[in-house]
Amino acid sequence: TANLPGLVFQFVAMPDGNMNVTFADGRIEEILGLSREKEGLFTQFAEQIHPDFINPFMQSVKDSVKNFTPWSFEGKFNKPSGETIWIRGLSTPFRREPSKVFNGIISDITEHKQAELKIEKLNRLYLVRSNINQSIIKIKEPEKLFNEVCRIAVEDGKFIMAWIGILNSLTNKVEVAASYGKTNGYLDTINIDLNDETRNLGPTGTTIKTGKYNYCKDIENDERMAPWREKAVKLGYRSSISLAIKISGNTYGTVTLYS
Repeated sequence: TANLPGLVFQFVAMPDGNMNVTFADGRIEEILGLSREKEGLFTQFAEQIHPDFINPFMQSVKDSVKNFTPWSFEGKFNKPSGETIWIRGLSTPFRREPSKVFNGIISDITEHKQAELKIEKLNRLYLVRSNINQSIIKIKEPEKLFNEVCRIAVEDGKFIMAWIGILNSLTNKVEVAASYGKTNGYLDTINIDLNDETRNLGPTGTTIKTGKYNYCKDIENDERMAPWREKAVKLGYRSSISLAIKISGNTYGTVTLYS
């Protein structure tokens, strides 16, 4: 099995409904971080499936067992070490009676998946850029244009939420000019104030001050996001980026995107 692109396993579904992995080769420790010496290997494996994928995983197993059809699954797997990887599992029904037996292979596809997701993200960004440029040509009213830019970012770019903030030069605060997506009152109390050092350090405030794009990779743990963290995390915002809107070289506002 050393030359195979993954670990080989045998899965058995018994007539009484019990399921288990009866064989897994030595690469299970290398690839998944699991020990094949422990009992209940199927349970061990299922418990490490990423929460976002556990329901699709269990459904895929049930469907294959019920219909005695080939099994396939792709999703995230949390190794006991804390590392999260992408896996792909494939198996073929081998014997039906008295138990249903499946022979298969599980591979670590993390590098392939990351490359695939990067390409998808770039394609979305190119689409967003193209559609925004078309809107700038067609729409002359600022309010309508801002609303359309936010809509494009969410619908075409697949961001959770997008908003445009314009700097009020009298108050030195960033005012919400348009938004689209999942806001749930988040922007009602965002209060980005360039005079307040605790409320001007996030991506939007930093972009307004510097005229350069700024981002936050981890909203939950980035100290700069403290004033907005609780609401942001509840809404599922994990990261954000702000892009400068400039007129004659001066920063006029920002487009801030959340994912």
